[in-house]
Amino acid sequence: IDPAHEDIFARPVIVNAGRLVAQKDQRMLIDSFCQAGVAAQANLLILGEGPLRPALLAQARALGVADRIFLPGFVRDVRPYMARAAGFVLSSRNEGFALVIAEALSMHCPVASFDCPSGPRELLADGALGQLIAPGDAAGLGAAMRAMAAGTVVRPPAEAVAAHLRQFDPAVIADQYVTLVRSLLSHAAPSPLQSHRLP
Repeated sequence: IDPAHEDIFARPVIVNAGRLVAQKDQRMLIDSFCQAGVAAQANLLILGEGPLRPALLAQARALGVADRIFLPGFVRDVRPYMARAAGFVLSSRNEGFALVIAEALSMHCPVASFDCPSGPRELLADGALGQLIAPGDAAGLGAAMRAMAAGTVVRPPAEAVAAHLRQFDPAVIADQYVTLVRSLLSHAAPSPLQSHRLP
């Protein structure tokens, strides 16, 4: 962790990480953090850069929680922050693989995420390794953050996390891809040239 960020961890910290863009919906995250009263218990740390940074800072000021919400910008490795956090939250409207969830799980950090299209449900094992919240449910997201700040969220067992994440290892995925391609090639119809070849 950057020494300049140490003071943020004087209170429980809820972490979010990603580009500061509409897709990640940190605007809703900040609203949920405030409406649920989490600012009385914890700090919200949003790691990443993007065009919405000025608007998010202005939002925090307007809500009177600028001293509880921190946007320090890009950090090279988010995992040390996750290791010390009370929890990680993902407020995205949609995702691809959602690598940040895998990183949070690998640091044994409690996770709550909107059950948005692709990514979170697969990585959280249908909710067995973290909380899945209906997309857009600001109250549900706020309740998850309150529980994290209070320390009442049970961290998923390290063995279960490691076993689940193993399937997403690049080497495992590469082997599966090769197996799929070989299977498709073995069942492929002969090309027109092959089917009309003279005996």
